[in-house]
Amino acid sequence: MSPRADRAAKGSPIGRLTRATERLDDHRTLLGLLVLATVAFLAYVAYVSTTGPPFQSAYEVSVRVPADAPSLREGQAVRVGGKLAGLISGVEEDTEGEGRIVTANITKPEFRDLPADTSAYVRVHSLVYETYLELRPGLSDEKLVNGETVAEPATSGVDLLEVVQLFDEQTRHWLREGAVNVGQGLAGRGAGLNAALAELPALSADLNAQLGAATARDGELGRLVAGAGGTAAGLRGRRPDDVAAFITGTDTVAGAIAFREYAVRSTLRRLPGFQDQLVDTADTAEPALSELAALAPELDPAVRALNARLPDLNRLLASGDALSEDFPALAGATDPVLDEGRPVLNGLYPTMTALDPIAADLDRFLAGVEPYEAEIAQAGRRFADSTSHDNPNGLAPGAPAARFLPVLTEHPCNNPIPKPGEAQKDECDE
Repeated sequence: MSPRADRAAKGSPIGRLTRATERLDDHRTLLGLLVLATVAFLAYVAYVSTTGPPFQSAYEVSVRVPADAPSLREGQAVRVGGKLAGLISGVEEDTEGEGRIVTANITKPEFRDLPADTSAYVRVHSLVYETYLELRPGLSDEKLVNGETVAEPATSGVDLLEVVQLFDEQTRHWLREGAVNVGQGLAGRGAGLNAALAELPALSADLNAQLGAATARDGELGRLVAGAGGTAAGLRGRRPDDVAAFITGTDTVAGAIAFREYAVRSTLRRLPGFQDQLVDTADTAEPALSELAALAPELDPAVRALNARLPDLNRLLASGDALSEDFPALAGATDPVLDEGRPVLNGLYPTMTALDPIAADLDRFLAGVEPYEAEIAQAGRRFADSTSHDNPNGLAPGAPAARFLPVLTEHPCNNPIPKPGEAQKDECDE
């Protein structure tokens, strides 16, 4: 090729490419080092990107996670308010406790400089056990600096939606319907709900007193739970439709109460006064209730006997129609008897009238004799003993051998006129 043709070939694109290739062939070692450096840089960027964007100033906070919390690993999400705020950049053992220290690298600028009272929560996001760290910013004006540890250890749990997904489709449908109905029931009742919440401190104090009464004695709470179990068993019923019937009846009662809103409100307004009166009466009523409880075992036989007689009483009441038919005939038979008894009652009237003037004297006599009841009983027994000796030769078998008329005289011993109860203790001189 002529020199001129050679110069023309070198000025063409193909010529320039050829010359560049020849120059690269002269620097193969430098080219290999350049490619190796590029690959190493890309690998470094990929590694750093696993914990956040590369070439960005770090803002990391540490969280103490208990040993019983769901496990976390590097690269998992860190969320604030449900939004991705960064990634977990480190997990290591807690040398001061039994859990782990998890480092959260906050890469989103809007979540940086978390408040000092920030709390942490380990969530299980799905049924395949995908976990993440949730940070809940507080209200403190102080901020967590880079590398600082959150004050309180993290807590853990499962999302409500994940729990709901454990149920079948029908159950989820009823849960959804129940949530909607509750929302509709609370809609427009914010003032009433706030008033109810305002009453919670007083209610908690009363509830505390009730719980104290329920646990005052050993075994009391167990008996209360057993009683509640019996009540629940009774509410459950014996037939499959008992619960449905109970709910239907409750709905009817609630509907009837709803139409009497004014009366219900008036009753509720009067309840505090009634409660105060009940508390004032409790101290007086407690002894009566204790006596009633002690009397209950004694009344049990009478109640059982009455219960045993109830069938007979029911049969008697069931025969009411027959009694009403036979009663006129019975009345016709008793009227002549009553007519014949009327003269007898008229004849007794003068006698009863004559006894009335001496009634006061009889009362005074009985009042004077009553204190000596024991002495009179003793004298009567001794008189009966002394006059009841059998005489085989008497006029009638078993007739007393002799009869004596008692003579009331003074007591013959040291105290001639004893007071009630002193005659038995008096001694006679021999």
